[in-house]
Amino acid sequence: MSNLDKIVSGASIVFIGMIISKLLSYVYRLIIARIGVSEYGLFSLGLGIIGIIIGISLFGLQRGVLRYVSYYRGKEDLGSVKGAIVYSLKISFMISFVLGILLFLLSDFIALNYFNNTNLSFILKILAIVIPINVINEVSLHAILGFQKIKYVVISKNIILNLVKVLLTLILLYFSISIIGIAVVYVISFLISLIFSLYFLERKVFPIIRSKIKSIYVGKEIFSFSWPLVFSSFAMMIMGWSDTIMIGLFKTVREVGLYNIALPTAQILYTIPQGLAFLVVPTLTYLFSKKDMNEFKLVYKSTTKWIFIINIILFSIFILFPKEIITILFGAEYSIASSSLVILSMGLFLNYSFILTNYIPTVTNRTKLELLNISSGAILNIILNIILIPKYGIIGAAVATSISFLLTSVLYFIEGLWIIKINPLKLSYIKVIISIIITSLLIKFISQNFINVNNIINLLIISILFVILYFIILMITKSFEREDKDVLSKIMKKTGFKISFIERFL
Repeated sequence: MSNLDKIVSGASIVFIGMIISKLLSYVYRLIIARIGVSEYGLFSLGLGIIGIIIGISLFGLQRGVLRYVSYYRGKEDLGSVKGAIVYSLKISFMISFVLGILLFLLSDFIALNYFNNTNLSFILKILAIVIPINVINEVSLHAILGFQKIKYVVISKNIILNLVKVLLTLILLYFSISIIGIAVVYVISFLISLIFSLYFLERKVFPIIRSKIKSIYVGKEIFSFSWPLVFSSFAMMIMGWSDTIMIGLFKTVREVGLYNIALPTAQILYTIPQGLAFLVVPTLTYLFSKKDMNEFKLVYKSTTKWIFIINIILFSIFILFPKEIITILFGAEYSIASSSLVILSMGLFLNYSFILTNYIPTVTNRTKLELLNISSGAILNIILNIILIPKYGIIGAAVATSISFLLTSVLYFIEGLWIIKINPLKLSYIKVIISIIITSLLIKFISQNFINVNNIINLLIISILFVILYFIILMITKSFEREDKDVLSKIMKKTGFKISFIERFL
């Protein structure tokens, strides 16, 4: 089976898992958003604080274990594979445990002195427990990814974690929901996900405890690779959570709640790119270790284009119907966040659509470049947040986040061209853009004259119609190249889903 075949084979698992994950995640947010905008904002603020601490606690080891498990597998050095996993789990647990204890002890001080909210202290105390749980879970999952066993990651992280959160929160809702109860459910959900992750790693992927393979110490290599990622992981968390935290500092928890409806909605654009990146990055690392740059180029360019082709659908729908989407999903009281959704979608779309360029420094062991890129984006994000949030509120936060993500995208893209000398862009992207513009104009006309997007059913109908029209126009404009056709043919063969007129165009 070729590397492209492996990606197509795993794609169905990724897509199904990610769709289920996002569906459950949105149901979860729909439930907890009903506790009120301010209460939801308070919980989101707590998640922002622990999110940054988790970024520090990981110490870049999740990326390190992914890289070195993939690399040593390519070298068929199982002792070093085991050593990489054991070292990463031990170090990440020690760091996360200490930082979790510190947050628990300092929660009163943080809540009162920086946010003037005593309720936040209770939230932080509970969420502090999830820090070591989350960190060990991430390292374990990335070790599994190093073996390209993405189905276990999808089951543990995308399905079980979100399913448990939804079910336990629904039970909580039946007995009268509270913000403290939501925080407890959050911790329990991650604990259950961790149990499954460790089980899959030990029993289904690569036994650590039961294996007689002697562990070879590779701590020096992993530390050298990972330490720049400590700062880049921290900087990434700053980019992801500084807007939430700074809205809490400069504004109110109500505005935190509004913003944390727009941001997760825009982050749906991360779903497909993230899933394919999980599958493709170990493949690219493996090919790089084998110095097979021809296959590397094929996988890199074909996957990037398919991410762009698919992701631009969601982006266009967000641009066309931002207010309708938020109102339908979360209620009219959150509709004011629709402008932020549009702004965030613009910045995140380009970053996520070319996500594979973001991994080139990791694949080629140039993690200091990643530190430079993410740190530049984080610093710019903080500066823009300080300038824009006091005056423009959540709109300012959205602008700051979009600009900082665009900066990192440009840096990664330029560095990717310099390092591997491969340009992922093709002239056929112009045809894709033309196709999406034509589709958007047609859908806007239909929504204004025939289908009023004012409920979930009509939103689904218009979205399905959008996808159908878009792919028809893609084929009419001959936007698919030979490699793209190979991928689509393999998907139809793999799923058994065949359409005669598509086959005729191919």
